[in-house]
Amino acid sequence: MALFTLASAACAIAQTAAGLIAARLVQGLGAALMLPQVYAVITVLVPEKERHRVFGVLGAVVGLATIGGQVVGGLLISADLFGSGWRPVFWINVPIGLAAILLAIGRIPESRAALARKLDVRGVVVLSVALFLLAFPLIQGHEAGWPWWTWAGLAASVLGLALFVSIERRIGRLGGDPLLRISLFATRSFSVGIVLVLAIYAVITSYYLVLSIALQDGLGLSALGAGLVYTPAAATFFVFSMIAGRLVPKYGRRVLEIGAIVLAIGYAATVIVLTYGLPFTPGVVIPTLMLQSVGGGLLITPSLNAVLTRIDPDDAGIASGVLSTAQQVGAALGVAIIGVVFFNSFDSADGGRTAAAAHALAMSSVFTFTTAIVAAVLVYLLPKGQPAGSSPKKVRARSSSRQQGM
Repeated sequence: MALFTLASAACAIAQTAAGLIAARLVQGLGAALMLPQVYAVITVLVPEKERHRVFGVLGAVVGLATIGGQVVGGLLISADLFGSGWRPVFWINVPIGLAAILLAIGRIPESRAALARKLDVRGVVVLSVALFLLAFPLIQGHEAGWPWWTWAGLAASVLGLALFVSIERRIGRLGGDPLLRISLFATRSFSVGIVLVLAIYAVITSYYLVLSIALQDGLGLSALGAGLVYTPAAATFFVFSMIAGRLVPKYGRRVLEIGAIVLAIGYAATVIVLTYGLPFTPGVVIPTLMLQSVGGGLLITPSLNAVLTRIDPDDAGIASGVLSTAQQVGAALGVAIIGVVFFNSFDSADGGRTAAAAHALAMSSVFTFTTAIVAAVLVYLLPKGQPAGSSPKKVRARSSSRQQGM
């Protein structure tokens, strides 16, 4: 958290694009070190019967931050505080980061594994290279015209991921400490849940990006005006995330099923309205956004718990790292794919920028609808009922003689 906060300040004072990118790289490193620990702390310290409520709050916060960030970011940019332009979107992280550090020191009990695991350097290097070879061609391919190296990179990423799995299996067989314990994927809730999370974040993050572009480039809204379009959706998401936390103990997987279906209907409604219905205006977008937020609130919150609920606390750190990676990879892939769909559709439409933006957003919604349908199928593949043998393992605080944790 300290690294993320310092990097945010470095972003805010950056004087060149290269300096900003370097600071963002460090900011991402801080987030990568921090975010998985949130899931691991919950899994380790919170009794299983109470975990769904904590994940409910977490899901509400994550979703509200994702949507509300559009509003806050637009407000800060439009305010142009002291002529600082975009810099306040990074400065705002500094007081929040300092407050979070103080709260963590005072409120979160320490937890450690009985035996520390060694860092799997080979696994880190191979996985990092494989993910780079997957994401970079998708992000840069459209702008570069899809030259041969983009396809070579995608092919190499598949080989890299296969090599990573082979390395991790070998380390496990030799009794070492792999970066990823492949046996975790034998647990259906974990394996299906990870793919589900990847699909969800591919949809959510990418859709908000292209919608913001459509609102500003197509309708000419300011950053603040575009951000305010998200306000009803943010409130809706928060309410239904909290509702989901209370419904899951009683209705289980059915809550996720309904959420996935409603989310898909929300994207389908956008396609229908923009293609066959009303002209593209904020008043048309807001109801479909709220419908998507109902589905997202019922789906995202329980999906986090579904991934980790059957994981042994000793594996909480590894499982949480995989979950966090799935979120980030899903978001990156979603942005890359929907960017291709949006800009290709935007260029091909006639009738002015508003019509072009409406067409591009509708085509992008086809992608998000299709992905939401995939998510709905994955939900039905999750196991029903409560985890077997659900007596939670207790974790003692720092003064305990034996501590479990990340």
